[in-house]
Amino acid sequence: MPPEVSYVLALIGVLRDRVRQRVEAQGRDAGLTTLEVAIIAGGLALLAAGVITAITTAVNNRKGSIR
Repeated sequence: MPPEVSYVLALIGVLRDRVRQRVEAQGRDAGLTTLEVAIIAGGLALLAAGVITAITTAVNNRKGSIR
């Protein structure tokens, strides 16, 4: 492995440890709750349904002009 890659991996490890220590020092949860994840997932599902509906409508409106 090139020394540059080893250096970058070591740097990433140090930075990850520093972030972890700061999060633990705050003494609170730093992640998303289950409810937040569920709301985000629901919003993305609605967005996907809207995109699919728009594409389906556009294709159905233009399928008469396709030979």
